[in-house]
Amino acid sequence: MKKLDNIALFADLSKMDKLLLNYIKLLDDNFNFSNLTVIHYVALDSYSIELQEVIPELGEPLEEVLRKEIQQNINDAFGGPRDTIDVHIESGGSIGKLVDYIDGQKFDLVIMGKKAHYSGSGSLGGKVVRLCNANFMFIPENSRPNIQKIAVALDFSKYSEKVMQMAMEVSEKTGAEIMPMTVLKAAVRYFPYIRERVAVEKSLKENHQKSYRKLQNKLGFDADLEFLVPDQDQHIGRLIYDHALSESADMVIMGNKGKADNQSLLMGSVTERLIASDKVLPVLIVK
Repeated sequence: MKKLDNIALFADLSKMDKLLLNYIKLLDDNFNFSNLTVIHYVALDSYSIELQEVIPELGEPLEEVLRKEIQQNINDAFGGPRDTIDVHIESGGSIGKLVDYIDGQKFDLVIMGKKAHYSGSGSLGGKVVRLCNANFMFIPENSRPNIQKIAVALDFSKYSEKVMQMAMEVSEKTGAEIMPMTVLKAAVRYFPYIRERVAVEKSLKENHQKSYRKLQNKLGFDADLEFLVPDQDQHIGRLIYDHALSESADMVIMGNKGKADNQSLLMGSVTERLIASDKVLPVLIVK
């Protein structure tokens, strides 16, 4: 099972950095990361005239000023500097260069904050998660740094084994309960036209349960699978999220895409919905 050793955290020098650093401090207490890189992305192709005028007054390059401020925030959260924590300033405003850096570092997990005004595909997080190969975790600004229950969304696509392995790793380190769930998506499409609804639902459950038992036998875990049936007009992402909330989950772990998503897509529609701005639960996306 792949370990979570090499972690990246995005910092933007806002109030949210404190929440993110406290959250990752909680994770580090359990995981004891080998390396944490705090990334600050300067979204400027070139310094503005006003900024160029101010930089000489700082007495040192802007990147160094930013690095020191981030380092101070790290020291406040961790009680001082650590040899295992690095700061990386990515300047120039190039998303492509940022993506190349992240993929080149082969991070096991990249953590980003998600503010209330998160705008989806147009935001930095939305762009980077689509283009990078790393696993991503989005932490809303109003989430709590506590992991006791993990909602795990499975659709038995090629991602399901990796998703469950990630859930098992987090559970092993934190002691959190794993709550696997799957959605009977075919139910909504066919039930309105089939009289024997109960029989069809039973057959669908049996097929999912068979796939689930194979996964259990391969990975060696014991947890009951919850079956979710969406209403006719209910989005699957909303169903998964609402169920996770109702079960008091502290995190949702799911795959980047599902069986129904076009392979040319960079992210699945259900994943898109779960990292939207109105969500308060952290979402860990496995690629």
